[in-house]
This record gives sequence, structure tokens and C-alpha cells, in this order.
Amino acid sequence: MSRIRRRSGSAVTEYCGLIGFRPSMIIQVGVGINCGEWDCFQDAWKDVPVLAFEANPEIYQSLLPAVPDNYQIVNRAVTDQMSGFVTLYGRSRHRDGSTIHDRSGEVDRNWKVEQTRLDEWLQHIPNLENLLWLDCEGAELLALKGGEHMLKHVAMINVELTGNPRVDTWCKPGEVHALLSRAGFVQVWTHTHRSCIGQFDAIYVRDRYIDHRFTTNPQLLELQ
Repeated sequence: MSRIRRRSGSAVTEYCGLIGFRPSMIIQVGVGINCGEWDCFQDAWKDVPVLAFEANPEIYQSLLPAVPDNYQIVNRAVTDQMSGFVTLYGRSRHRDGSTIHDRSGEVDRNWKVEQTRLDEWLQHIPNLENLLWLDCEGAELLALKGGEHMLKHVAMINVELTGNPRVDTWCKPGEVHALLSRAGFVQVWTHTHRSCIGQFDAIYVRDRYIDHRFTTNPQLLELQ
């Protein structure tokens, strides 16, 4: 697996090592065809269980032969709706870019996929020291709205945010940040930047995992 495919996973696992955080479980929304994060999770936390959601049915099928024993992968789109179906739009030349936001003028594939809320999976999330990973192509805010009870069981979140998306209905970084702040999370680090579309990953943690030596948040730096 190339370094570029592992860059987000490496950034998160290395940051966890710096602050002494080891998740009890990983909840991953959006796996993708290359699933470089899985290699990083296995290297850092081989025995930590993973509950992973992948909406694209073709990617889901391609991942099944390589699913580790301690992983559960679910073919659902994670939104704020308990059930029903949603249209997933995709491009053959960019399979990782499948999204529930209407890109019908730009794509050559679409599927009707089942949707679910994270709160429906609470029985699989039994403790309070979990890591939530969100990379679901503009549906991050919907996923969080459908998982506000589940968030009580989460200590760290890695979320991909895009400031200049190609679709107007894509969630805005400020909206995601506001929800997470209300839920008691603090942004401590950013990584994996794509400046052309204002995209980056942000790591949020509970107060107990704030380490002022390792932060890009200027408000936290002022408290040092």
C-alpha cells in the first residue's frame, strides 16, 4: 500500500500515539476501494474491532474477501434516516467519490442503497473510548445528526471536511464543527490537506485527551 493511500490513517494513528489514545472500537463511515486506513489500524491496533459502513455496493463486494476477522462491514449509506433507500451517485473513473448528493449531470452510475442511522447500531458500541471515522463524501453532517446518542460513546473523531465542494448541498465545515462543539468535542489537529477544494481532515477529541503540545488549534495554543 502506497504512502499516499495510507496518509490519513497514518496521521490519525500517529497522533493517537502522541497523546496516548488507544480506541476500544473504531466506527468507520466510508471505507473506499483502497481502504488504506485498514492497514494503519491493523499495524497500530491489530486486536481493536472495527464496525465499517460502505454505501457503494460494488466497493462493498470488492472488500469482502479482505475483511479481517475482527471487522464487521455493512453495506449501508449512513444518514439521519432510520430506514428506506437513498440514491448513491458515482463515477466509474472515481469509485471512491460516490455520494448521496445529486451529481446526476456529472456521473455515469447510480444505485438505490439502504440507509441507516448510527444510533441504530448502539448495541455494537458498548463503551466510551471509541474512535469515529467519517469520510462519506459530503454526508458527514447527516451521519452525525443520525448518531447524536452514539456520540456519547466516542472519545475521538476524524472527519473529512470540504470548504469548496463541487455540490452545493455538501455539508459545510462550520456546520460540522458547530455540532461537534455542542457535543463536547474540541478540534486539535488537521491533516491531509487538498487546498484546491479547501479539503482537510480534522481530529476532534474530548477534553481529557487534549494535549497542548500537539495541536494546531490557536485557541488551545493560547492556553499553553
